[in-house]
Amino acid sequence: MVEIPYKELAIKAFNLGLLVAGGAYLLRARVRALFQQRRERFDGEIRGAAESLAEAHRRLAAAEQEVAGLEARAAALVEEARSGGEAERRALLERGRRLAELIRANGLKAADTEGAGLRKRLILESLERALAAVREKLPGELGAREQRAYLDDFVDEVAGHG
Repeated sequence: MVEIPYKELAIKAFNLGLLVAGGAYLLRARVRALFQQRRERFDGEIRGAAESLAEAHRRLAAAEQEVAGLEARAAALVEEARSGGEAERRALLERGRRLAELIRANGLKAADTEGAGLRKRLILESLERALAAVREKLPGELGAREQRAYLDDFVDEVAGHG
């Protein structure tokens, strides 16, 4: 049979226990401080991350509001340009219509004036030709007095139709 040295084992176990207890006692404050520092550092980093996240959310909300404002402004500008363009188009159409009416009216006046002048000239030319023809035929057939009366009647008749 094998003998187990219980006394030595007990002393070694006791020494090991004392060593562990002494190490735990001596290192306890340091380990606790190390873990406390570590916890504080993690808490600080978590707080910093939370603050950064909150700031990012605030900036995102502000950016979204700004984008919404810009979209509304852009829509208003587009509508303003559209309505301004439509008003300008209507004004240009109206101006063009008035100008066309003025050109037409001036053209009609010019045509009437020119037509009246041409009509008078045509009448005068017709009268002159008629008078020339009458003067050619009359001398042999009528006397001076009759010729004059005949010419006057003819001129009165033609002038009455013109």
